[in-house]
Amino acid sequence: MNPKHCLSLFAALAAPALFAATPVIRADSVTFSQNATTRFVTIGYTLEDADAVVTVDVLTNGVSIGAENFVNIDGDVNRRVAPGDHLIVWNPRASWPDHVFTNNEVSVEVRAWDVTVPPDYMVVDLSFENAPVRYYVSTNALPAGGLTNNIYRSSKLVMRRIPASGNVWTMGSPSSEPDRVAGREIQHLVTMTNDYYLGVFPVTVAQHQLVVNSQTSESYLVCEGSYNQVRGTSVNWPTTGHEVASDSYLKKWRDLTGIDFDLPTSAQWEFACRAGTGTRFYFGDDTSLLADHAWYTVNAGNARHKVGEKLPNQFGLYDLYGNVWDWCLDWTGGISADSVVEPTGPADGSVDTGKPNCRVNRGGNYLQAVGGCRSAKVNPKEPTAAAGIGYRLLCPPTLKW
Repeated sequence: MNPKHCLSLFAALAAPALFAATPVIRADSVTFSQNATTRFVTIGYTLEDADAVVTVDVLTNGVSIGAENFVNIDGDVNRRVAPGDHLIVWNPRASWPDHVFTNNEVSVEVRAWDVTVPPDYMVVDLSFENAPVRYYVSTNALPAGGLTNNIYRSSKLVMRRIPASGNVWTMGSPSSEPDRVAGREIQHLVTMTNDYYLGVFPVTVAQHQLVVNSQTSESYLVCEGSYNQVRGTSVNWPTTGHEVASDSYLKKWRDLTGIDFDLPTSAQWEFACRAGTGTRFYFGDDTSLLADHAWYTVNAGNARHKVGEKLPNQFGLYDLYGNVWDWCLDWTGGISADSVVEPTGPADGSVDTGKPNCRVNRGGNYLQAVGGCRSAKVNPKEPTAAAGIGYRLLCPPTLKW
């Protein structure tokens, strides 16, 4: 198919970053051609003005054919690229067997995303040191069958961008909420200033073994570990910020990927869990639905389970309730009704006089009843504790703090 026969080739632009050049796909640069023999499709484009994360959509009659139908693409797409001329190669036979595009049938949208506001999903290949990070607009666009494929629980890490920046929301629980712990769930307004990526799943045994111990595993259970093991004992959030110890799990993650992974703050965890809701659970107040979303005391059989077997929340995050607690950065205590901006928790562990020197756990685990699996539940735990507690990774959209 000759490029001159392709109609409506256009480029969509991402929102500009403040005080920075805006990446632009030059509209007249987008080309589309199909080899008559191999039926491979080649898409060309020119990026101008700034680096960008580039994605592509294929449309017929102005309607997308669906991301799942063009996962077999390669080249300068679904990743960060520099300004210049670029090519994308797509094998439609792998997803649309024997499909041949006819004249005037197809249009192509090449989109340049500002690197500070990339697409919703990020995938990190854990099989290679400093492997390229890939970005996707939805889980349907993930290669190899999407999240159902266990590679996303073992050799690849999938993260979801949480659209937090500029949001003002109510953290904590109302006094009428059943099982509420008053001193740790005082309602207060929180202003979020930055988006962030958060793991779609908590870290699995297979991922942990591959990154931390350089060993292979086929266990897709949640990995358990202590706060001190995850971040180390020679650092002290929030005093030392996002610094992690040289002997910590997170240092291994950073060394392998080049990404500044860390734990979420308690506020970041709850914002992501609630996904815009203010009810007891992100699915509402009906406790009979919890078994569809969580492994907890009713259905877990006193054991951890494979991640991703229950329903996700509105942001597409799994295992937020039950299975294992998620470690958060914060010390416990120090909650008041005052409004706060991007809270980091108390400066030290002495504030919580009821259970001092404890770090925050969120979400409940396989031994918890309904009350332990609420969105507002804050569980204090000594940083040396490991049983029934795991870790879910967070990083900034720019991958570095």
